Amino acid sequence: MVLIILYTVFSILYVKFSSLSKEDFAFKLIIVLTLPFIGFLFLLITGFLSNKTEHDKYSEQELNEAAINEKFILPHTLYLDKEINTVPVEEALIINDNSIKRGLIIDILKEDTEKYIGTLIKALTDEDTETSHYAATAIAEIRQQFNSAIQDFTAIYYENKTHVATLKKFADILKKYLESGLLDNKSFLKKRILYSEVLENLIENYMPEEKYFIYKINCELDMGDMETAALYCRKFKEAYGNSENVYMSYLKLFYCKGSYKNITNLIQKVKSSPVRISGNLLKTVRFWS
Repeated sequence: MVLIILYTVFSILYVKFSSLSKEDFAFKLIIVLTLPFIGFLFLLITGFLSNKTEHDKYSEQELNEAAINEKFILPHTLYLDKEINTVPVEEALIINDNSIKRGLIIDILKEDTEKYIGTLIKALTDEDTETSHYAATAIAEIRQQFNSAIQDFTAIYYENKTHVATLKKFADILKKYLESGLLDNKSFLKKRILYSEVLENLIENYMPEEKYFIYKINCELDMGDMETAALYCRKFKEAYGNSENVYMSYLKLFYCKGSYKNITNLIQKVKSSPVRISGNLLKTVRFWS
């Protein structure tokens, strides 16, 4: 008898504090009172299953919310690589999201920084101080790398000014540095004179690829030395005959000298020559014709 009383009191208290609606309270109270012990066991089992279902429902909801957050709320963290790959680098700096811009500069530091020098220079004036700081750090590192390489090659160059491999590598790195936009005016002029000298030694001591003749001629034209540019146009023609690059170099020379007559005469010569006209030369011939 005592056991029945204790069971009844315990069951009522358990059902009462189970946070049930009035209908559920009455229903489960009837079960536990009319089915002693078995009713209570039934109550425990149904309560466990109900809690598990509720837990699974919320777990699924949390997963769905996490997926939405990843896709729409956090593009600058989880999807940073995708943003940088799909958005052009120049446009990425215009985006009003500092975390994306900072991530972009950091990613540039991990890659071939030389091809992004223009972007880094623009980033120097970014309103976000951290982005501009990253860019300044990157530029300082690139400049240091250029200066270190040129210092090393200069030492090797002055030991042997006719070593072909050294001349080609030295010319290539000087060209990159001159075109980088990282040099001040004084340093630029000094490096350009050295560049001209290296190209001259390369051409005089070796029959280099066409591009080195073009580099030399363009360098002399940039320095305003028409006589030396004309000399290397002749050397270029002697080395590569009727290459369309030879004609393009002569056209640049005549244009810089302001010699319209020489340009028209050369265009007529190109038309009657066996050289295959394509690319820029074809556009130039059509323009002057």
